[in-house]
Amino acid sequence: MNITINRSILADALASVAAVIPTRSPKPVLSCVKIEAAKDAITLTCTDLELTIARTVPADEAEGDAILVDAAKLLSIATTETCERLTLRTSGSELRVDGDTGTYKLFTQPASEFPPTPNTLNGVAINFDAGELHRLASATSYAVAQEGARYAFNGVKVETDGKAVSFIATDGRRLAVVNVPKKSAKGSAIIPPRVFNVATKVGSGSPWTLTIGDNQAELTTDGATIRTNILEGTFPAWREVVPSNEAITITIKADAEELASAVRRASLLTSDDSKGVRFDVGNGIAMSSRNPESGEAKVDLACQVDGGTLAIGINPKFVLDALKPVDGELSFRMSTANRPVLIESGDYRAVIMPVNLQ
Repeated sequence: MNITINRSILADALASVAAVIPTRSPKPVLSCVKIEAAKDAITLTCTDLELTIARTVPADEAEGDAILVDAAKLLSIATTETCERLTLRTSGSELRVDGDTGTYKLFTQPASEFPPTPNTLNGVAINFDAGELHRLASATSYAVAQEGARYAFNGVKVETDGKAVSFIATDGRRLAVVNVPKKSAKGSAIIPPRVFNVATKVGSGSPWTLTIGDNQAELTTDGATIRTNILEGTFPAWREVVPSNEAITITIKADAEELASAVRRASLLTSDDSKGVRFDVGNGIAMSSRNPESGEAKVDLACQVDGGTLAIGINPKFVLDALKPVDGELSFRMSTANRPVLIESGDYRAVIMPVNLQ
């Protein structure tokens, strides 16, 4: 193998593919990056057997057989060196990396030991404009369950009915959904959220295509492919969780930033035993929290309230998480103290279960 490449380009590509390498693995080959040369470009591939990412980047010169080399070591060289270009040449079982004044030798492994590269995935293809995929995923992935007991809750469900696509996530106590018009074939899959995190590092401002197959899904953009296993399990009937307009009796109109500030201040004196903030809805919102060991916090928010009065307890962290995707005015809707609350803004909705303050 003989490669000459811009050092910054190599470092950036290595950093993005190496993000999937497991911290600990019984298979040393999973700590390696596969390097393939093709004329004026190279392809770098890493995998943890559940998630595979490949990036193709331009090179001044690239030829020779594929190799495996320790990804972390090569990344350290690419990020620490100060030269503009690096030269990579193999000799036997060694990869020699040359900068302007530095020379490094890394042991290589046969490319045949690397897990097989996935074939082209056939399935339902959904196209996303630049930045759209990142917006949809970040607006919902915060609600993914952190525990591993219910696997279907550990991912973001992407479903399309042919006319619109929805991103949905829930941990059983809250739910986030974004629905946007988009034509495609019908399909759905539960996708690990880290897939979208990796995609953001590769190119959050790039157009992406999501392909949903039988048991795998794939994200592709110019010069990058991310393949993942689809999570198994039954996702809840999420539409039944979202309160209907008929069930809503109180609607609050508020600015997202002002509401978040008030909730944040009202939650300052919550404790592990009392994590809820009391919302007294009437002439605006009076928020309060009480900690037997520290004291009490009260914050008033002036806002428009239509429909009556209500006292309800809500986990402040859930509210703050739900407000992050919102910019500007929102609707904060509710009915009774034991029914879920609904936050709406444009194509985004968040549902939060209330907490008992007794």
